[in-house]
Amino acid sequence: MDRTTDGLPDVAAAVIEAAARRVRVFPARSNWASQIGHECERYLVWCRTRWQDKAPIDGLTKLLFEGSGMTERVAREQLEGAGYRLTEEQRHFDWPDYQIGGNIDGRLSWGGERQRVPLEIKGSQPFDWEKVNSAEDMVLSDKPWVRRYPFQILAYMWMMNSPVGLFYYVNKTTYRPKAIWLHLDDWLEPMEACLQKLERVNAAVAAGVDPEPMDYDDKTCKRCDFAHVCLPDRDWGPGVEFLENDAKFVGSLSRWSELREGAKEWQRLDKSIKARMKDAVPEGEMRQFLAGGFHVKGEWKGGKFYTKIQEAPA
Repeated sequence: MDRTTDGLPDVAAAVIEAAARRVRVFPARSNWASQIGHECERYLVWCRTRWQDKAPIDGLTKLLFEGSGMTERVAREQLEGAGYRLTEEQRHFDWPDYQIGGNIDGRLSWGGERQRVPLEIKGSQPFDWEKVNSAEDMVLSDKPWVRRYPFQILAYMWMMNSPVGLFYYVNKTTYRPKAIWLHLDDWLEPMEACLQKLERVNAAVAAGVDPEPMDYDDKTCKRCDFAHVCLPDRDWGPGVEFLENDAKFVGSLSRWSELREGAKEWQRLDKSIKARMKDAVPEGEMRQFLAGGFHVKGEWKGGKFYTKIQEAPA
């Protein structure tokens, strides 16, 4: 029954609308540490010179960002529950030489304060979390935002003169963590290239010059806050028609894109579970299992194997 038609409020819609009203766009007076790994120099310059042209995020994205704060709180409780101490949480850092600013998630200490290292916490969807087990995996990721992660904590390590830093990576579904250590000596060359890029960005900001756009990259440019004003060249081929004014169709495509990764993950897990069950049940037989609140039944019928999964009764 649609409860919105009998006088009851559409609570979810109200929450999303309230989140959209909390969206703010602020000027950037420096290169924000979380963005210095961005491949596009025009983007980094415009964050400081054309910040008012940024497309505001919608209510759903705002809720996602606010949910990341909840993940960080859980991560801190995990670390403190294991006996580690967190200090300097959200301490602001500035690196004037390269005009970098940022707020560090904290400094992790153990061994009676003898060991203290910069800490950066990130939450991730399960699909991306499974694929990342090292900082090298991050920089080789097909996700642009994941490729930027190491440079943020490397900047804090450099500013704090710390040879080691910890990237604490949390699965947003299971809250299982990964501890990924970075050693500054291993990253001197990539970090030097990043700093040279920032020197060019700072010079462009000072001169009031707009850098050329990067070569079009679907995953970077399509999600860019400045896509509506940058419009980098892209060859779509002959015979292309534009349907940008068909709001319903555009909305359907956007939702399709959002659900695609989740569907791929479900298919992968479904295949893995069924393969596990097939290995566990001798041919021609039927077995039942209880696991984590689920009742799983595997059965051979007519030479074919079938799996049935349902929640176990309380």
